[in-house]
Amino acid sequence: MTRHSKHSNDRNYYTHKERAEAGFAGTRKDVLGTDCFLPFGHCALSLKAPKDPVCTPEGWIYDREFILEYLVRQKLELQAEAKKFEQQEAKKARQAQAQDQERELREIEAFRQMDQGIMPQDSRHKRALS
Repeated sequence: MTRHSKHSNDRNYYTHKERAEAGFAGTRKDVLGTDCFLPFGHCALSLKAPKDPVCTPEGWIYDREFILEYLVRQKLELQAEAKKFEQQEAKKARQAQAQDQERELREIEAFRQMDQGIMPQDSRHKRALS
């Protein structure tokens, strides 16, 4: 029988008291401080007071100029990524087509050799060479 009550520090986790003694039990406000938060009404992109503010349904405030600039930049980046993806897919298609052509050529060559009797394991060649 174990003496669990005598050994309270054998847990895989820390209790609230142990965390408080170690200095980790502070509130979020103490841990983060006010430096981590935007002042009320500031743009989330420019971090400045907006000249022409716009608000999202979630409550984020943006300056119209910065949000439009951000959206245009994102659109251009997505178009560039789409173009790269199309090029990658075209390259894959070309490689697959080349492999198919190579496989077909090998099959044709194997058929031609079989048809002409050029295969070295053909019994006629073995008899002719002996």
